[in-house]
Amino acid sequence: MISDVGARMLVLRKLNGWSQRQLAKRAGVPHSAISMIEHGQVSPSVNSLKKVLDGVPISLADFFALDLNMQIRVFYKEKDIEEEGIGSMVRAAIQSKGEEPVELVRETYPAGSDTGDELLVDSGEMMGYVVSGEIEVTIGGEVDKLKPGDGFYFERRRPHRFRNLGENPAELIAALLPPKAKQPYIG
Repeated sequence: MISDVGARMLVLRKLNGWSQRQLAKRAGVPHSAISMIEHGQVSPSVNSLKKVLDGVPISLADFFALDLNMQIRVFYKEKDIEEEGIGSMVRAAIQSKGEEPVELVRETYPAGSDTGDELLVDSGEMMGYVVSGEIEVTIGGEVDKLKPGDGFYFERRRPHRFRNLGENPAELIAALLPPKAKQPYIG
């Protein structure tokens, strides 16, 4: 039977992509020690557990705070990323699950589209850069036309708007901290 410590050890090892032998080598303990802990055959002392965790490194507190149901997925194929149509704009996003989550978005604006006549206001921060096309960005009282490679950063409490005034689609990549709530687009 796998113990709580054993289950956490397994999650920690998989998060780092290590075999039992690799973790044992990093921690300076026999491979059998990692195997026995993971399989619940031994309950390590605090000192023994700390020695293993120092090889990661991770604190005892962080080790016991690990979410045993966490998603260990690290790659997302295009077919796995859900797209959401927001007016004429299309948003595709990947969201982290950590303590301070981040949402990475790809927004595509067809020619002549924008986020709306009314400036948007939300909480958190947004940063990103233009991948293709040109997009007019309004942040507070500042307006600029951004081209591929140009970037932006602002606190989302500042009124903002994105508009594609060009004849070609525009695409940007941005990070939202924290992620936006699942509701109509508000920045």
